[in-house]
Amino acid sequence: MTDTSRKRRELSLGAYDAVTLAQVRDTARKMRGEVAQGKTLQSRREVAAAAEAARPKPAPKVRSFDEASAAYIAAHRAGWKSAKLAEQWENTLSAYASPAIGHLPVAEITTAHVLAILSPIWSSKHETATRVRSRLELVLDAENALGHRTGENPAARRGNLKTLLPKVVPEKKNHRAMPLTMHPAFMSRLRETRSSLSAQALEFTILTAVRSGEVRGMTWGEVDLDAALWSIPAGRMKAGDAHTVPLSADALAQFT
Repeated sequence: MTDTSRKRRELSLGAYDAVTLAQVRDTARKMRGEVAQGKTLQSRREVAAAAEAARPKPAPKVRSFDEASAAYIAAHRAGWKSAKLAEQWENTLSAYASPAIGHLPVAEITTAHVLAILSPIWSSKHETATRVRSRLELVLDAENALGHRTGENPAARRGNLKTLLPKVVPEKKNHRAMPLTMHPAFMSRLRETRSSLSAQALEFTILTAVRSGEVRGMTWGEVDLDAALWSIPAGRMKAGDAHTVPLSADALAQFT
């Protein structure tokens, strides 16, 4: 069929087994009439495309934060080390996030919402607050990737909450030292359980006054029983300097 642009175009009028010859002739006659009126085949396609675009589309499903967090946990549960971690996710988000934003569509969650969740616990329960913030960020990042929200992540620490929440320096809590008068009885009790590897390691740690990590990482190549010396390489020392530990008779007895 030739349209008014004088360029020959081909157009299917239907599958051979779906339309009759009479229907094809009738359709062809109508289309020749349209071409004669200046309606090109291209314009027919544009009209059809416009009609398709104007057809009402179903509204996308709005996902709430509670739905989003449940979906995130379900998607990642199998990859986490233990079921306890998934339970911790559920508990922290349920306790701190859900009351404030659980019902909100993820696209409507703002920095103000996140601050309302974190500010009351940021200093008093800082470790919990940092976990809540991290989990909020991960859930909202996933929703961005899925197209359920756009824009910056309101729970992101860098470049966002970092300027709005104070820096909290965790209080260092040292273990209380054992009174010297209790030391003999403790060592005696410890030696009664020498069959336990952990009890032996603890006694050796006390006798050598080193960190527990250095004892746990000790190898035979570091120990010279004849010289009664234990040489710890720099790579295993916190300060990065090699350290030599003299071994007392009681410490040497741990190797027999």
